[in-house]
Amino acid sequence: MRWAGPIADFMRDETPEIDLEGALSSGKTTAALWKVWTSLQAHPGIHWWIGRYGDGETQSKVRPAFEAVCQQGGGVPSWRASELCYEFPNGSKCYSYGLKSPDSLSRYSKIRGMGVSGIYLDQTEELPEDFSLELRLRLRQPGYPHQLIFTP
Repeated sequence: MRWAGPIADFMRDETPEIDLEGALSSGKTTAALWKVWTSLQAHPGIHWWIGRYGDGETQSKVRPAFEAVCQQGGGVPSWRASELCYEFPNGSKCYSYGLKSPDSLSRYSKIRGMGVSGIYLDQTEELPEDFSLELRLRLRQPGYPHQLIFTP
């Protein structure tokens, strides 16, 4: 893929947190998923999480879009349902599930214990404000670059 303009800048950006905004159907999700895919290829053993607040939207929108990017990149990695993650031949993993807990008493249960190097949250406006700090605390896989990407 060849990127130009602001998307090319986004693809090279290594800052810890990125908020990529743009018009409806401007390619934000596709660009972010390519950035994740590139990181998964470039850093063997790295772990990412991708998704949306709701699990239904993650399964019906984010995962198919990610699989399309992987297919264009050379092939879809294996899906490990028991861990809710894609496993790449180089040892990298990409977890994908919704963050919304069905139990309001254990609001953060789906992200507590998660330790990854990268997080990509699509449709960030759906996320309750208090979740953003919890997400930042999950960027803790040692030995890899850390990045949080939001695309509202």
